[in-house]
Amino acid sequence: MSGRPLRLAPPWRGSLRASAELVEARAQRVESTIRFGLAAIKNVGRSAIEAVVAARRLGGSFKSLFDFCERLDSRLVNRKVIESLIKSGTMDNLGAHRAQLMAQLERAMEVASTAQADRSTGQLSLFDTLPEDSSLHPAQAEGPAVREWPEHQRLLYEKELLGFYISGHPLARYAALIATYANTTTADLAGRASDSALIIGGLLTKVKHTITKRTNEAMAICVLEDMQGGVEMLVFPKAFPEASKHLRPNAIVFVRGTVSLRDEAPRLIAEEVIPAEQAKLKFAKILELSVASPEVEETFLRELQVLLAKSPGNLPVYLTMLSPEQREPVRLMLGRRFAVAPSPSLVASLEALLGPGSVQVK
Repeated sequence: MSGRPLRLAPPWRGSLRASAELVEARAQRVESTIRFGLAAIKNVGRSAIEAVVAARRLGGSFKSLFDFCERLDSRLVNRKVIESLIKSGTMDNLGAHRAQLMAQLERAMEVASTAQADRSTGQLSLFDTLPEDSSLHPAQAEGPAVREWPEHQRLLYEKELLGFYISGHPLARYAALIATYANTTTADLAGRASDSALIIGGLLTKVKHTITKRTNEAMAICVLEDMQGGVEMLVFPKAFPEASKHLRPNAIVFVRGTVSLRDEAPRLIAEEVIPAEQAKLKFAKILELSVASPEVEETFLRELQVLLAKSPGNLPVYLTMLSPEQREPVRLMLGRRFAVAPSPSLVASLEALLGPGSVQVK
């Protein structure tokens, strides 16, 4: 709002200038700057933008949320408009983070309403006599001591109001996990053989529950997005009962399934949907347990045996014995009857017995 560019995280290059002069809802690339019209922000109409333009031309850049509210007619730039500007990141350079600005908004609008009413009756506020940069003016008040919204909430607001992410991407912190366990991306689907098996990781942006026409069975039609693009994902009745509990908008998941190339665009046919936090366990090859003790007591072995027996499965279990008397640790593979089905509860129980950091899923 002050004319200074707001920095954008990848995939954008350059910077964003939230320029009120750009009334048209379009983006223009000028040298290294992306100019994005305010009319493209949801809930921000032409009359509000024209009021902002006029106020900027008359009094210069806005210095704070209080300054913004005092200089604008609340009938044209109402609370919903200001909230949309805050949530979209347009006001990031007004001296407070987004959660602080939202917390300030009620007070800022009250102060603005009083100041505007006084001016309309010819009354002069004490603050009107102070220098413009005085710290006593409400426009210079510090933001309240509230925590900034978590990243996922900021990104959801950006996507809702702008149609895309500005300050980051929900999948950025999962990039290493996806690279480890996924074997394809949405960009590569068209080049795969039809009906070939795959594992792909991404963000569920749309989830629609529906019923099949022939058998009236429950299924879902979703959209899965990764850093390269998006793909329609079908969850047919066979996979739906187990997958349905993980099908929710903005969930980050891995999908085991096949690709269908029968239509114009590739489709993902889901056979299994796995929450990202369970991927390490789901795609595990071995479960390694470390015991830092020169001797292993019989009671300990019995407790370990009971825990493993409660989660029978196909994942091999290795036991590594760490003893100060030995130069190299002793590593034993337990028999097939001790193989397990990994789960967060099993890992927690094993760590309670063996100690923190003693269980590794590899």
